[in-house]
Amino acid sequence: GIFLTIRCVGRAELVEITQQVPYVKAVCVEVTDEVPPNLELPTIVAGNIENFVVGISALEHRLQEEAESESAASAAIEGDGDDDEEEGEDFSAGAGRVGEMEDRLRRAELEDAFYASPEDADEEEEDDEDDDDDGQ
Repeated sequence: GIFLTIRCVGRAELVEITQQVPYVKAVCVEVTDEVPPNLELPTIVAGNIENFVVGISALEHRLQEEAESESAASAAIEGDGDDDEEEGEDFSAGAGRVGEMEDRLRRAELEDAFYASPEDADEEEEDDEDDDDDGQ
């Protein structure tokens, strides 16, 4: 979208029209009056609106970049499914995804352990000791 902020500080007198096609271009002279004391507040408000609009535009740009990167990633994932049958293919990208999933699982387990009550932690430690004995 196109955003526009207008600051009106006085009047202008049209001196000469220099161009009419494709848009009007003219020479103007500002006609100044005594600046009213209450003009400072509208100028501050206009500046804040302009900064806010610039921030919104930057966020919109970031969202578009994220959407493009996600669509590219999903297209790459969909494309990888057909290529798995080829011989001599490098599976490092697939291994990276498996490693990423394992990292997520480990983080989830750590978060669960962190937020678990002390009684739950004692029970889990006893279960882990039982599991270690079974493996030997």
